[in-house]
Amino acid sequence: MEGLQQRIRQQKTRIAEKTKELTVAQKTRDKKLVQMRKRVNAFYKIGRIDLLNITFSTRTLPQLLRFHDAFQSVVNYDKKLLNEYQSAVNNLARAKESLVLEQALLDEFVRQVESEKKEIQLTKENKTSLFQKISEQANLHQQAIDELEMAKQDLTGTMRVLYKKRELFDQGFLLNKGKLRPPVDGVVTSLFNEERVNLFGIRRRTPGITIAAPDGTPIQAVYGGSVVYADYLKGYGNTVIIDHGYGYFTVTSFIDKLLAAKGKAVQGALPEGKAEEPGDKSKETVHEKVYEKLELFANILSTLQDSYVEEINYGRALDGAISGMLQALDPHSSYLSPEDFQELEEDTQGFFSGIGLELTNKDGILTVIAPIEGGPAQRSGLKPNDVIVKINGEWTETLGPTKAVKKIRGPKGSLITLTIFREGWQKSRDITLIREIIPKNSVRMLMLNENICYARISTFQNLTTKDFITAFDELLREKEVKGMILDLRDNPGGLLSQAVSIADLFLSTGTIVYTKGRSETQNSIYLAHPDNKITDIPLLVLINEGSASAAEIVSGALQDQKRAILL
Repeated sequence: MEGLQQRIRQQKTRIAEKTKELTVAQKTRDKKLVQMRKRVNAFYKIGRIDLLNITFSTRTLPQLLRFHDAFQSVVNYDKKLLNEYQSAVNNLARAKESLVLEQALLDEFVRQVESEKKEIQLTKENKTSLFQKISEQANLHQQAIDELEMAKQDLTGTMRVLYKKRELFDQGFLLNKGKLRPPVDGVVTSLFNEERVNLFGIRRRTPGITIAAPDGTPIQAVYGGSVVYADYLKGYGNTVIIDHGYGYFTVTSFIDKLLAAKGKAVQGALPEGKAEEPGDKSKETVHEKVYEKLELFANILSTLQDSYVEEINYGRALDGAISGMLQALDPHSSYLSPEDFQELEEDTQGFFSGIGLELTNKDGILTVIAPIEGGPAQRSGLKPNDVIVKINGEWTETLGPTKAVKKIRGPKGSLITLTIFREGWQKSRDITLIREIIPKNSVRMLMLNENICYARISTFQNLTTKDFITAFDELLREKEVKGMILDLRDNPGGLLSQAVSIADLFLSTGTIVYTKGRSETQNSIYLAHPDNKITDIPLLVLINEGSASAAEIVSGALQDQKRAILL
């Protein structure tokens, strides 16, 4: 459009120039025309050669003819010049007309361009308006999509809630929660989470509802479900757990006789068991009976506190009561105090922290049997039959042998001072030692002759099997073993796992030992493995009345599987 405007401006300039040239040419033409008219008039006045001019002229005829010819030349020249100017004027007029026509065409083209420009602008405005409307529609559409998405989420949440409610309402257990009948007809003696104080002043909250019922009263499921547990549960007696679905369970404990079995589907009011067998008509539950005995125990303890000849040691008295309770069950159940349990752990670990002495109590005197080879006691020069008079300045006679041994043991790296008396010395001497980790070798092995191996196991501790295999491998590298004597005399037992693994060395198949308890979870069986190494040589096992517990398991398994001769 800018180029078109430039052409129009140039065209107007050219038209103005042509118009100016035309005006000048017309003025020149008109001026020449006036001059010609004057000459023509003069010619007619003085230059016309006619009879009258010839008659009355003073000139001669030749002069008139020459004048006539000269004047005629001027007239012809003016005529020619006038024609040229006229031609120039005509040309300029035609050029002007052409320029004017071109100007008109350009103006028309400009008008058309302006019109199209307006139409384009109008179209642009229409399109802009349409785009704005489309944008507005798009925004509205996106807003509608967002609102639908929110509505979808709300609807999804609502549907989840409805499905959850449907799931919950599908189960009658929830609908009947709070209206379910009790598992047994009786008297509620304590509520769930009720705080109670026992006879020793200890506060506790009940883990469930306690119901006292007559003996032999049937115990029933409060609602239908599947039995997921029906066995003895430590601390709760015979227990039945029923899964009612959707994470709801009922637990009924202290059942005298179980009638339900694990995996059984039960409906409401189906029997789980009986409160007790008929005979004892007491209306107390197991809890009530336990509390009655505890009350009796507390009364006895209180009477001892008030009436015993001297002040009692509660800790010792309670430990004795616990030991008596366990001994009443069977001869093999016993109570270990924390100190006794720690000592047992040290005995079965295969090592302890001390100075490495085997001691005995000879006529009330703490006497060295032998120092352990390589230990601090041997390196310090202690010998068998040395008497330990004091431990860190405290007389051993007042300590007693058990406490004395405990005092000799201690943390690795700690110091201990022993006052030692030896036969032949004039007086006792103090020896200071540093405690170390002392290995306790429970296995001793040697060759009695060229082919018979003697193996002594004094106790079953953590490293017994490992030490046995190591010692046997060392013998095999030196000699061929064609028979073995396994000495378990005076072996008090030890760890069940070590007894099983020792027996497994000599067996390739069959049962080593099994345990059976009150609950199925307490039952286990230990089988021999076929890939063991000492299964092809004759075996003789030595036992005596001192062979007990784990030693009996090993010897019994070898005898039952006809793997060894017991002597």
